Amino acid sequence: MNEKDTNFKNENALPLVSIGMPIYNGLSKNHKFSTDIRKALNSILNQTYKNLEIIISDNCSTDDTANVINEMTKNDKRVKFFRQNKPLGPAENFSFVLSKANGKYFKWNCHDDFISDNFIEKNLNFLEINKNFVFSSSSTCYDFEYLSKKNILSFDFEKSTYNRIKDFHKYRSVCLSMVYGLIRRENLINTIKFTKNYLAIDWIVVLELLFQGYFKSIDEGLIVIGSTGRSTDKSHLKRKEYFSKFVYHILPYYEFNKVCIINTLKSKELNFLEKISIIFTTLKMNLAYMYYYKLKKII
Repeated sequence: MNEKDTNFKNENALPLVSIGMPIYNGLSKNHKFSTDIRKALNSILNQTYKNLEIIISDNCSTDDTANVINEMTKNDKRVKFFRQNKPLGPAENFSFVLSKANGKYFKWNCHDDFISDNFIEKNLNFLEINKNFVFSSSSTCYDFEYLSKKNILSFDFEKSTYNRIKDFHKYRSVCLSMVYGLIRRENLINTIKFTKNYLAIDWIVVLELLFQGYFKSIDEGLIVIGSTGRSTDKSHLKRKEYFSKFVYHILPYYEFNKVCIINTLKSKELNFLEKISIIFTTLKMNLAYMYYYKLKKII
């Protein structure tokens, strides 16, 4: 066996990391801070950690996204590129790339997000050493904060179950680095499916992961979140799925509340008073929603 073959064998003995990229019209629309598929995909292809499978699902893009991807990845055998024949819902596209993953670890990466070239390597090293952490990420900021390095966020959820869940309720509105972090796939597939078009489905996934174990923002690496995604556009709150049941008009976060309450009641690590506190906190979310998105408009 020659030296090249030996290196290839050793490289593939390392844990496989799957990166899922659900995409629709991934080219820049001249937004001031916009990252498009070129920058996002380059940040993945140029990772210092090489044992990757990159799963891309083009959700019937109407721009030149598919041609750009084909040109960028034509010589990279790590890439699995799927072009959907029929449009999927955004959540279905997220679920599709996860369903095709084989890695020990998984990460979602949108077309307008990019990561430092050491992101996978550093987070993988951390998770391989710290088995009680279910997922990790690096510090994060939005694209419009990247150059100034302002408001770079970092979270530490190496705490008791009670404090993890309570703290998540404090920071849930800025938790994107968590859902786009590096996640143990065996834990991720035990959470609610992204195909559920629920309000705050990403929060639900993170919440269920936190019930399974710790989360850490490590000191190395960076994740930059695009500011043109659905979560930054308040119009997405008008989606008909969010009003498909009568209970959603009373409890907008009903599905989140239900998952939180069920996991809370089932937890053996929480005492009675801690369970009551978490249930009260999760139900209180609905009052905040009503105030910010309903009552303030009336006033």
